[in-house]
Amino acid sequence: MNAIEQLRIFSLFFIIGLFLGLLFTIFKEFRKNFKLLNSKILVDIQDLVFLGISGFAFLKSVVIFNDGTLRFYIFFATILGFLNFMLTLSEGCAIILHVFLNTVFKLFKVLRRRDDFK
Repeated sequence: MNAIEQLRIFSLFFIIGLFLGLLFTIFKEFRKNFKLLNSKILVDIQDLVFLGISGFAFLKSVVIFNDGTLRFYIFFATILGFLNFMLTLSEGCAIILHVFLNTVFKLFKVLRRRDDFK
């Protein structure tokens, strides 16, 4: 594998790390916005679901993009992409998700009240 191919693989897994950071932010915002999901058991279940989804996505990406060959730089690129997202974009995405989820939640409340009057 030449250097150009390795750089392409590194870039792809950096982007995958960014997506995993976005997925983590989504899980975190669901946990914040829906207080009933904050029991210890449900938090553990959410963590296991995140682990399963991210592990599957990572391993499937290794098979698709690198013929199933694990290299150190793949782990490094994924972790670097995840950390980059968490340190730079996570707060902005969290605010957007918070506003979106609150709007959807309020809309469901209004629609439920309308159905109660019928």
